[in-house]
Amino acid sequence: MGALLFANGKASDAMLYLMRATIRKPDNPSLLMNIGFCLNALSIHGEAVRYFQAALDLGSTHTRLLEKMCESLGRIGKYSEIDSLLDQYKKTALNSRRLLLLCVANYHSMKNYEDAAELADRARGMNLKNTYTSAAADTIKAALNHQTGRKTTQKLRVAFHLNEQFHYAIMKPIFDALKHHYEVVMTSDPIWVKKFDPDLVFVANRQAVNLRKLFPTAKFVYTRHGLISKNFVYDAARSCDFVCVSSEDQQKQFVEEGKFREEKVWVTGYSQMDPLFRDEPPTVELPLRPDHKCVLYAPTFTRGLSSIPMMLPHMTKAFFNEMKDVDFVIKTHPLTQKTSGDWVIKLQEIAQTFEHVHLVDDIAADIVPLLSGADVLISDVSSVMFQFLALDRPIIALNNPDRLQVKEYDPSGIEWRWRDMATEINNMIDLSATIKACLSDPSKNKKIRETYRNSLFGTMTEGKTGERVLGYVQKLSLLEERNTRD
Repeated sequence: MGALLFANGKASDAMLYLMRATIRKPDNPSLLMNIGFCLNALSIHGEAVRYFQAALDLGSTHTRLLEKMCESLGRIGKYSEIDSLLDQYKKTALNSRRLLLLCVANYHSMKNYEDAAELADRARGMNLKNTYTSAAADTIKAALNHQTGRKTTQKLRVAFHLNEQFHYAIMKPIFDALKHHYEVVMTSDPIWVKKFDPDLVFVANRQAVNLRKLFPTAKFVYTRHGLISKNFVYDAARSCDFVCVSSEDQQKQFVEEGKFREEKVWVTGYSQMDPLFRDEPPTVELPLRPDHKCVLYAPTFTRGLSSIPMMLPHMTKAFFNEMKDVDFVIKTHPLTQKTSGDWVIKLQEIAQTFEHVHLVDDIAADIVPLLSGADVLISDVSSVMFQFLALDRPIIALNNPDRLQVKEYDPSGIEWRWRDMATEINNMIDLSATIKACLSDPSKNKKIRETYRNSLFGTMTEGKTGERVLGYVQKLSLLEERNTRD
């Protein structure tokens, strides 16, 4: 019962049953470990460590136990105990990608980059598509380069904290521009960042609110993880010291509407778009047919705004027969799997039914190569619409009838104010004809798209966001602040 309750997110209730079970089996290591999991979930980390240690003393070597014990030790600031624990188990068969990354972080903190690189390679071998692992490998490679002669020009430390796998594609161009000038770490592990003692931290979400508690002296830069509002963007930006925007018009909007000070709003471009603007060859691992048009369906994940409930009943044999000469690619938002896994299952079934329908299963896959290969985009309010705007190709926008009832609906956001850049659809019966019309006449709405494109990207279309961010960072007085602290 305790296990079932914990699996359903009811850690407090699970604790009652698990504690009752210890009356009969006080020395059961699995039981003590599970109590530790509950305490960890409830943020009672000191007690969690006590139960985890008891389970270890009784012979448990469960990988998840070691992962969560390191997490709880980090939350209460016992970093030396993490080091001792990892040192104790590093000679065992560490069979978890996450545990290997904890060891990578530990070796990095000790400047043992060779061993860190070896473990990072092992972790990557477990899952080549996991971007948290790629970020760790990038970090160690940068550290090795500095160690073997390419010294940093300033002794500043810059961290890139990822709280979603898809943030890697957003951070990577900036990371690559800064790694030659500063010590850098890119990771999803806040404890690694804490040990790194950063002067500057880049985030793409709202996690700065909590991260400031761990490293209060650091400055935070918000890169954004999209180009729309959803009643979110200003609040997330206000949690940081600086925010990156894609154009001068966007800076003006943040200053006038968001009431930001102009010097806090950096005009850099949007980093995820850099490969697209540089016209780098796309790497799309899909069996698309040569000389066939491609339609990309990329909806948002937010219930009430997402078009997936509208599309699912419409994705029938009759619809795809009409689309038989078109490759139909589906890329859900990376968070759809977390929030609406049932939608993803249904889309998987549809993709398996029709030969020319392809679902991108990798939740962390970068959307930019898919945009580059698409002739028409179907979406709803996803930020993808505005990235696709850069290519000057037709967009179809589906309107969820429940949109007015959700808190993410922001009529002042560009996702609603700029609706005329696309062909809007309220009735799904019109979808097939609209797709065909867009494919036959892609110039429709071209003038409107051009106006919005210029406003959103301005002159920032040569793929140099990372270099612009570097320029802003170099103007900060972070070195003097670090010297004062030291």
